[in-house]
Amino acid sequence: MDFVNGQKKRERLAYLDLSKGLGMIMIMCGHLAYLQSPVSDWFSSAKIAVFYVISGMLLTLEMRDFETRRECVALAKKKIRRLMIPYLVFSCTAILINVCAYALAGKSVIDGLKRDIFNTVTLRGMYTLWFLPTLLLAELGFIFLRRMLSGKIIKCIALLVLPCGSVLLGMAHHSLQVRLGEQPAADLILLPTSLLMKSLVALWFLIVGGLTVEAVDFFRKIKLKWIVAIGMLLIHFVVSNFNPGVDVNLLNLGKRPFLFFVNGVIGSYAIIAVSIVLCEWRELKPLIWIGENSLFIMATHLPWKVTTGITWMISRVVKFKQATAGYYFVIIFALILSLLAEKVLLTVWKGLAGLLNKHVLNNKNKGTGNVR
Repeated sequence: MDFVNGQKKRERLAYLDLSKGLGMIMIMCGHLAYLQSPVSDWFSSAKIAVFYVISGMLLTLEMRDFETRRECVALAKKKIRRLMIPYLVFSCTAILINVCAYALAGKSVIDGLKRDIFNTVTLRGMYTLWFLPTLLLAELGFIFLRRMLSGKIIKCIALLVLPCGSVLLGMAHHSLQVRLGEQPAADLILLPTSLLMKSLVALWFLIVGGLTVEAVDFFRKIKLKWIVAIGMLLIHFVVSNFNPGVDVNLLNLGKRPFLFFVNGVIGSYAIIAVSIVLCEWRELKPLIWIGENSLFIMATHLPWKVTTGITWMISRVVKFKQATAGYYFVIIFALILSLLAEKVLLTVWKGLAGLLNKHVLNNKNKGTGNVR
């Protein structure tokens, strides 16, 4: 499979970006929705997993020709920069926004500031920012495993060790949570298990993504792939209703935790399959744009109060007690407003970043005497 040159590379990026765009829409819908429904359970079962699977696919392709330890170390450093710098930058901006919110609401700014800094430093993360440290730890683990272990051992880890370890850690975490209650040291004990469990879940999906790169390439070559894509979506929807209440951030893998892993894979590849079909049908630039900027949207739509503010404004006008057709229409309307707000924020963010880079370069040139 050659994704290095020409049209194939553009196609690959298009359908993977489209997959991330669909995943991001599912995440935002989950944060806009305030009623439990079959659609919520459907989205929750794969909206995070698909990002991990795609990361595993891309890492596998990136590491395919690696032969030395130095190459792996360089890639690990690149991943740390790529994820930790945005994590710290977006965390700082979220803390500033929260400080303003605490002051306007008449809450204790000091207590809120301490809590936000604690969550950031311990990699618990504020709101959706938890995703970045867990993805980083999973990617570092993936790089280590690919370098140090054989393919058969990695498959064994993927199929047995990681799911069992994640479920057992989750059970231990919830048990400790009940026992410790509100004790001052509770967070210091619970945070490591929380971070480790989410990273193990992420690592499992990364490994699965890496092991199935060839299968995705094969799917792209078959005829009537839209029938397969629709079938996978239907299976994913049905199975998701047997394991409701999934929330990876809260360490809740549903009533049947092992089913979460199975259906997460089904859902992830259903999303990828649908994206491949859609890309062959038409270039859906809005969805691809969402995927291309999924890191920014992931890091801002909750931390910067985008979806929270829009939900609050809409709830002042209309609020539903049941998940009716009108409720879903309002959620879609709120999603469109949220994405428009994200578009504006991203434009401003890029403009400010451009000005900052220009200022830094000008100062650097002045220091070296190159400015005329």
